[in-house]
Formats: sequence, C-alpha cells, structure tokens
Amino acid sequence: MTDINKHVARYFNFISIEEKKRQLTQSEVSQRKLGQKAARLLARGGKVKGITVSKDAMKHLTDRKPGQGSTPMEPADVVRQLKLAGKDHKDGQVAVDAEHGRTTGTALVMKRSEIPDEHVVNTSAVMKKDAGQDVSVTNVQTNQPESAYKTTKGFSAAGPKDPKFMKNVPKQGRARKKFLSGKTLYTAAPGEIAPRVTEWGDSGHVTITPAKFNNP
Repeated sequence: MTDINKHVARYFNFISIEEKKRQLTQSEVSQRKLGQKAARLLARGGKVKGITVSKDAMKHLTDRKPGQGSTPMEPADVVRQLKLAGKDHKDGQVAVDAEHGRTTGTALVMKRSEIPDEHVVNTSAVMKKDAGQDVSVTNVQTNQPESAYKTTKGFSAAGPKDPKFMKNVPKQGRARKKFLSGKTLYTAAPGEIAPRVTEWGDSGHVTITPAKFNNP
C-alpha cells in the first residue's frame, strides 16, 4: 500500500469512527457516563452533586437480595438519582422522589392496603435493616410477576454524616471537621419514598415478593 493510500485509509477510518460517535444517542452517551461514575463510586466512593457516597453504601444499595424491599437500583441509576435530587438534599431535604424517564427497577415496598387481597398468597415476618438495626417487618408473597411492579421513579435519602456508621473517621481537629462536613447518602431505591422501617408498623408498609415465574 502506497503512502497516499495509507493516508486515505486512515482518513476514512477516522471518518468512520466519528460517524459511529455521532450515532450514539444523547441518552446512550449519558448512560455511559453515569456507568463510569458508578464504577468509580463502587471502587473507592466519592461525591455526586456534592453528596458523599461511600463504596460500602454503593455496594449495599446495588446488591440487595430479593425479599429485602425494592429491587436494587442499577449503579448508574443511583448516580442519576443523585444528579436529579442532589440540590434538594444539599438544601436540607432528606428524602427526595424523582422521575427518571426510564425503568429504574421494581418497587417492592408499599402499603398493605394497596395490595388487592386476591393477589396475596402468603405473609411472613422478615428482618430489614434500619440504621444498622434489624427490624421485623411484614413480607407479602403475591401471585403477580415482578414486571407488575416496574417503576420509572426513584427516591433517595441523604443527610448529615454520623461517625458511628462511618469508617476511618479522624479523631479530632480540622481533619475530623472536614471529614464530617456535608451530606451523605443514606439510601436509594426504585419507587417512591416510604417512612423509616421502624415506622412501618404504624404506616402499614410491607415488602413484596412477586411470584417466581417468567416475566413477559
């Protein structure tokens, strides 16, 4: 291949790459960036819109097991939730709902009164964490597939940092003050805001386990 042909080949290869880039929709590019940010949070923690996210919190929120409430958010969705809710959190709002415009998962926490009796197969007590404490709550097994509980909404809760639930907190001085400044993410999940787990006895909220058969 002559030098001229090599230059021509490189030129058209460059054009092809640029065209592929243009073919990526804005949504795809945005989702890719959210995924990259999520990967960094899972590796070492960090901040989104000024809200601290520890790697332990990120792993817990995106890797919960069925029967512990709403299905885990995809890591990228946690990042999007904080991008949508971060300003409100920084302004002092602890719990914030947001519409994502795409499926965020399944909302498997709701009031028992919202579940039709004909959908209920069985109820049982399960343990759910609240601020590090195990709390007994009601789990409702239904005859509905997981797809029946899909949602495009998400919520997050964030507030002041509590050294009792944090690692490697400096013992004193400016370093401690700086470490504990700002807001930190408490939780995030698909669906809408529910009260603290310790209040579910009064509010009537339960977790849901959908039927174990193939979704359409």
